Amino acid sequence: MKRPHVYLRRATSSLVLLRLGPDFDEEGLVELEHRLAELRAHATEPVVFVSDLRFLPILKPAVSDGLVSILRRDNAAVERAAIFVGSGTLTLQMTRIVREANHPGRAVFSNGPASLDFLRRSLNESEIRIAESFLAESTR
Repeated sequence: MKRPHVYLRRATSSLVLLRLGPDFDEEGLVELEHRLAELRAHATEPVVFVSDLRFLPILKPAVSDGLVSILRRDNAAVERAAIFVGSGTLTLQMTRIVREANHPGRAVFSNGPASLDFLRRSLNESEIRIAESFLAESTR
């Protein structure tokens, strides 16, 4: 059985990179929740997330609801989060998930430059370059 693709890395003290792959499912939720709990345990202040979800499939309802719960639980640990989804139906689904998670510092984007602009007030130029490089990577 293939492990769900969850890439989560703290790039700097304030920047976290997240990528969910095309096989993300219920098992992926468990892994994501575990990895985020580890991150929270070592965090001293809220962090900024850059999330690349371009390769994520349309989520099953249980996975979508689980993601809402995880995001809500992590609201206090997040200063800002740019969620890059590319385009299509996933944009609508992620917009609903982010709205239901109810954090004004999270936003969904269908293009990388707009997501980076959203983060500029929370990251320094070095961190913006790290985020830009991360979003430029292709994982297909």
